[in-house]
Order: sequence, then structure tokens, then C-alpha cells
Amino acid sequence: MLRQPKYLSPTSLSKFYRDRSAFYLDYLADRRPPRMPQTKPMSIGSAFDAFAKSYLHTKLYGKGHDPAFEFGALFESQVEPHNRDWAREHGQYVFAAYLLSGCLADLMAELEHAFDAPRFEFTVEHRVGHDFVAGGVPTLGKPDIYFRLESGMPVIFDWKVNGYCSKSATSPKPGYVMVRDGWGLDVAPPSRGNGRGHKNCTLGTYEGLTYNMSMPLHIVDDTWAAQTTMYSWSLGAKHGQDILVGIDQLVAKPGAARPLVRVARHRALSTPAYQDVLLARIVAAWRIIESGHIFDELSRTESDARCAELDEYYKIYENATPNDKWIQGILGRGKPYRG
Repeated sequence: MLRQPKYLSPTSLSKFYRDRSAFYLDYLADRRPPRMPQTKPMSIGSAFDAFAKSYLHTKLYGKGHDPAFEFGALFESQVEPHNRDWAREHGQYVFAAYLLSGCLADLMAELEHAFDAPRFEFTVEHRVGHDFVAGGVPTLGKPDIYFRLESGMPVIFDWKVNGYCSKSATSPKPGYVMVRDGWGLDVAPPSRGNGRGHKNCTLGTYEGLTYNMSMPLHIVDDTWAAQTTMYSWSLGAKHGQDILVGIDQLVAKPGAARPLVRVARHRALSTPAYQDVLLARIVAAWRIIESGHIFDELSRTESDARCAELDEYYKIYENATPNDKWIQGILGRGKPYRG
């Protein structure tokens, strides 16, 4: 029997268009497997996030202002027990690189433009597309950092940690306003682009904040643009106006002892033209989900048969728990269903 999701998130929207079978299995099918255990690459981002948010919250509001933003509370809520020893050590190392790079100081300077108190790590629900879907399409998100400028414009910032567990170097996405090394000269020579903007960056200012005028965020990364735009709409940004969004991307490459981390500061606009495309994708996805004709490239009969086939896919997992060793082995090695 087809389930009906309560909302679309940026993650589920991306999966809907990237892999319809995986979307069905994750969000619509009756049978779903135990959740995949958190991997080390996942845990390093979560651990860094806990270090960064607890640091910023303490700097802005003082220690003990909100127990939910103490490091221990954030860390234990985001990092699963089997990863905690490793993630604490390496998350602290990545945060130290972020601090050493100067990008945390840059972020603190940007937060000085906040008209009211910045907020961290909260859930926001919203509805979009009321002109196309009765009642609008429900969306949900969890912004990393949110604040308003004096004009009332909401600004969303997010962190991405990429490539820390990789055996090869990870390059930053293009269009950054600045990239900075997170290591000293006693560790390694500076990277070629250290302290410079991307070749396709033309700097402009938006109510005191610097951004790349020549490369909107969807050109840099469509998933980043969808995530930050949906969050911005949820927090009061008007569809059809330029929206300023930011990503601090921490990228790693193998080093002598530990990976070397540098930080690319992405500040860009979500443009009205992109927002039109994004809204159309959200509305189209929700209409398909509500119709039940999930595989719309097939006939309705063929689509229903495909759903029935997928409903049997996870039958093996019935009555299993995430703590079962055979489940952990399968999920730890498994890949999303491709059909």
C-alpha cells in the first residue's frame, strides 16, 4: 500500500529526481529496512558541526545559555555511539583547521550584520506552491545558521565536509569567494589557491555581505541551491527575489599524518529564474506522489506493477533490528537500490 509522506525535504526532493526507485523504497513503500548505521564520512561532518555550533553559540550568547547547544549535547545527538571516539578526535581536528584557516573569523564578522539574534539547528516547516497545489506543498528543513539582515532578508549558511575519508584529494566546488588553507607552513606548503578567490568569481556586496556576482549557487551545486533556497522560503524570503546564501565547504586531501583541510567560502545568490525551476520541480514531484502514478514515464498499470515489485524488495528485513549483526553487515556494504 502506497504511503503518503508528510512533507518534502531537500534530501527527499533530490532523491525523487535522482533515483525514483530509491525514493519509493525510502518514503512510499510499506516495508523499509532498519536505518543504515552512520558511516565515518557521515560522522565527521556531524562531529565538526557540533564543535562549530557549540563554539559559535558560546561566543554569541555565553556558556550555559542553552544546554542544547553545549558540545556534549550536540555531539551525542548527532554522532552514533559506534563512531564517537573516532569522530570526536577527528572532528576536533577538522574544527581546528577551520579555526586556523581564518574562515571562522570571517563567519563571525558576517554575523555582525545580523539584525537580530542568529539561530542554529532548528526545524522549520513551510508550504510552497499554493497557486498550483491546494493548500501548498509541505516542506521541512533544518538550517545550520539563520539570521536576518536589516531589510528583513533571511540569510542561510551551511557547512559541508567533503573528502575527509577519501584516499584522493577533494577539490572545492567552483565559484568560491575565497579559499584558505587550514594548516601552517610547519605542516605543509601553502596550496596554489590559498588566500584567493575562484577564477570565475566577481565580488559584489549585498547589504554589507560579500558574494560572487557571476556564479549563482545552482551553477555551483544544484543540491546546495535547492537546500538553502527551500530553507530561505521557510523563513520569510519571497519567491522571485534574489536570496543570498552561503556554504563553507571544508575539503580534504591525504597528508603525512592526517588529511590536510582547506576551506572554500561560497557566497552566492539564489536567483528568481532558478527559484521558478525549483518550485516547478517541487510541485511536479508532489503531484506525482499524490496521484500514486509514481513512475510517470510508464503507463499507470506498469507503474503500479513496479511499485508492487518494490514493495517486496525489503521483505527479508521484517522483524529484524539495526542491532542484528547480519543486518549491519548488509547495510554496511549495501548500495541504494537501482532496479
